[in-house]
Amino acid sequence: MSAKPSRQRTNAALARFYKLHNTPYFTDTDKKGKFLAWTDDNGFDTDDVEQDLNEEDDSNLLDIDASFPSTSNPQEILQIYRKCFQDERAFQSGFDFELTAEDFELDEDLLREQDEDLRTQCKALYNKGFEQDHGMLYVLTVGRNLNFPYLQFLADTYLRDKLTQQSRRKQIDATTWAQSNPKLKPLQKFKTGSGKTVLDETRSAIHSYFYRVCDEIKMTNVPFRIVDSLQYTATYIAAAVDFVHAQAQRPTGSACPFQVDFCIINSETRPAENMVAVDDDDDDDDDDDDDDDD
Repeated sequence: MSAKPSRQRTNAALARFYKLHNTPYFTDTDKKGKFLAWTDDNGFDTDDVEQDLNEEDDSNLLDIDASFPSTSNPQEILQIYRKCFQDERAFQSGFDFELTAEDFELDEDLLREQDEDLRTQCKALYNKGFEQDHGMLYVLTVGRNLNFPYLQFLADTYLRDKLTQQSRRKQIDATTWAQSNPKLKPLQKFKTGSGKTVLDETRSAIHSYFYRVCDEIKMTNVPFRIVDSLQYTATYIAAAVDFVHAQAQRPTGSACPFQVDFCIINSETRPAENMVAVDDDDDDDDDDDDDDDD
């Protein structure tokens, strides 16, 4: 079960949000964080915060930070505060969370609702094979139930680990990764309504994701390497997302539907080795020692 909203939980979620936008949240003089410090100074308890968040045009919480990151729109700022207050996993990334058996208990109504949404909203993907892909449906519904993109987090984490292993001249696939990942191994203990383990359904869903939705990133036999700043590139991508979000928040009918294409052009490339290189010599040596021991 989700924990009840609290000022401390809201403060922690806002700290994650500020970190995502590379903006300081904790000052040198006050380690509480901006939200908790402001509510303490102004005598706001959790009930006061909840009541204030319901104020559409006159929320006192808008006074917390005059330099709020990512947007200056009062309604958008309030939406972020509400998300941090209501969602204990707000702005978490990757596997920065713990799941319990309850998170994987899905009733048939929820599965049917997810299936119907896929059928109507993803017509280009929803073919006969997709319709019969229970693992894909199950894991997508887990994410829907938890209110975050669980399957995409799994796919992203798998690709990161796969690239790391490739840099060490090793190969893994989704099956071996799922069986060895410390966050996924406990899923062997949980059963789904079909009788399969949650781990089996998860492994199947990862395979299906890269087959039906998005092909895996191929980082072997790459002829060129881009010479540029990952930080700047990520900033451009974040700005594009902010732009789309801002357009979608305009009054109903004034922006959507619309299409926008973004292209990031890098000015320099260099010949690349076939494998991705990482500065991880100590780990490589340890891995070699382990191989010798085997």
